[in-house]
Amino acid sequence: CIVLPAVFPASPSDKMSSNLVKDLSCPVCHDIFKEPVVLSCSHSFCNDCLQRWWTEKLIHTCPLCKEITLLNDPTHNLVALQ
Repeated sequence: CIVLPAVFPASPSDKMSSNLVKDLSCPVCHDIFKEPVVLSCSHSFCNDCLQRWWTEKLIHTCPLCKEITLLNDPTHNLVALQ
């Protein structure tokens, strides 16, 4: 006889904490932001992740939406730091 574990739907607090981790995670490395920066398109990344992305590109673009940015030194995202 095989007993399978019961599967329960995620509680609202589980979903909230999952969304919070997602909101505070870099879309490049998928870790919690380290020295977060924000581009003019409003996407945020770890500063190191963005700089690595840009070293591989001739034109500085957002890794997500590919919007071209003229910033060489993006703004620190203070919202993601809090």
